[in-house]
Amino acid sequence: MRRGAAGVERQHLPDAGQVPRLRKPVRHAFLSTCAALTDLHCRRMLLNYLGWRVVALLGPATTVEMMNARHSFYMAKFGAEDQPQLLGFCFEQAARMLPVAVGRMALRAVGGADSAQRLVSRMVEEIRASLLLLLKGSDVSWLNEQSKEVAIAKIRRLRLIQQPVNSTALEWEPPELHPESSFGTNVVILLSARAEQSWMRLGKYNHLDRLPVPQLRMAVSYDVYRNAIDL
Repeated sequence: MRRGAAGVERQHLPDAGQVPRLRKPVRHAFLSTCAALTDLHCRRMLLNYLGWRVVALLGPATTVEMMNARHSFYMAKFGAEDQPQLLGFCFEQAARMLPVAVGRMALRAVGGADSAQRLVSRMVEEIRASLLLLLKGSDVSWLNEQSKEVAIAKIRRLRLIQQPVNSTALEWEPPELHPESSFGTNVVILLSARAEQSWMRLGKYNHLDRLPVPQLRMAVSYDVYRNAIDL
């Protein structure tokens, strides 16, 4: 800045060909930190909401006196007979209003964080066992021994293609990207689909997550004309 003869400040302009210098360039790490803090803030808000939701649901049932009073009311009104247990009542109320949160806790308690991956592996093993049992049974008299050995060898090599590494990947459904669109458009489509999937997962109910996973069963049939096994 320069001060003229009349005492008026004038802005100093750079000469021709001179590149103006920036005082402090914005660092990428600063923007990344802001994004991480924003994401953490959203997670804290969600956890706070879930916590208060649990308190609002289970507050009336936290004492035996309140539960007995509620049971007496329903017994007089609907003829209820069985006296509910406090632990079971709290779990049922929470599972009714928060099935996803309770289901995640139950799934982790049963098998840990990678239980979904082990569930898929067990499903493959049971499919293989069912096919082997079918081929070794008495209902495959239309196969000769050579064809049966070839089919058994193929079943023993059965593998699952693109097995997910965790429960999030197991539930992920990738969107349809457009090859004729630009790279930026496809990135926006992918990010939008991931965000929509995350929000849908908050209200998604899966009975396999709530209870210990039962023994899986699968119907298997053999097509004679196509020489193929249908699952």
